Order: sequence, then structure tokens, then C-alpha cells
Amino acid sequence: MVNRPKAITPCACGCGQHPRRWDARYVAGHRPPRPLADRLWSRVTKTEAGCWEWQGFRGPTGHGQIGRGSRRDGLVATHRAAWEVTYGPIPDGMIVRHRCDNPPCCNPEHLELGTQTQNVGDMVARARQARGRALPQTRLSDEQVSEIRAAVADGERQRAIAARFGITQGHVSALASRTYRKDVA
Repeated sequence: MVNRPKAITPCACGCGQHPRRWDARYVAGHRPPRPLADRLWSRVTKTEAGCWEWQGFRGPTGHGQIGRGSRRDGLVATHRAAWEVTYGPIPDGMIVRHRCDNPPCCNPEHLELGTQTQNVGDMVARARQARGRALPQTRLSDEQVSEIRAAVADGERQRAIAARFGITQGHVSALASRTYRKDVA
């Protein structure tokens, strides 16, 4: 059995006969949580390129994440937290975009507000989107795509090619006409 300090406040119903569930916020002498700004800037390292890179937890996309305060408040991306700490709340319908294309960067000078459409436009213009083999749904290698195109050019029936590679005849047709996988020579 773990000995926990007694809570300062009475039980939730007010009868005082059963103890309130132990919670660190109610323990005598418990210090309040550090402000978000202090926690954010203490985990940032400045690079020569001018980026302020987050050194804490990063999600699968490389963006840093930090807790807003308590567990029930959840996590927020560090670049969004940096914007809120520096400039204030993010307006509805707007997102915080990186000018530097560095996901862990929290430098407020490298951040700007924009729409999701603008963000996708930046991604396409800077060629940061997944293509070809990098797409999760891609099943054929570049060599297989080249082999399919060569077989179609040699006059082999598309249904036979499709059966051999385990794909549909329509997929073979799209590969042969370069509607799909344009990046493969």
C-alpha cells in the first residue's frame, strides 16, 4: 500500500467521511505548474541557421509537442505554442506555417499565419509531398513500373500483365499512359 499525503480539501460530496481521491494539485506544499512559455523556451536550442529547434518529444511528422498544462488540456504543437506565447491566440480557420521548412523550429520569426490551402501550396512548390515509392499505398517498385511499361510497349496484353503483378488492368493502363507514377523514367 502506498502512503500518500492527505488531501487538503474534503470529499466531493461534502460529508467529510470518505477521502477525496489523491491529486497532486491538492497536496500541501505542491508547487504550481511552470508557465507554458518557461517550459517551451527551456527545451529549445538555437542553430546557426537561425532555427530554434525543439529538443523534447516530436511526433511522427517531426513537429515538437508540449503539454498545455494538465493532462486533460492535452498536447499542442510547439510551433503553435511559440506563436501563442509570442503573438497571442491563433484566429479560427488559420494555421501556423513554417517559412524555414524545419518542422521542429519554434523561432517566432520563422512562423507565419496562413490557411491550410496556402500550406499545401507551399508543400507542393517546395516538393515536400510524398511521391512514388514514398506513398504508403504504393505496392510496385520503380523497376516493376518500368517492366510493366516495357511489356505494354512490346505488345503484351494488359490483362496478362495485371495478373502477373497482382493489380488491375486499369492500373496497368494508367501506368502505361503515365497517368500514375510520372516520376518513373
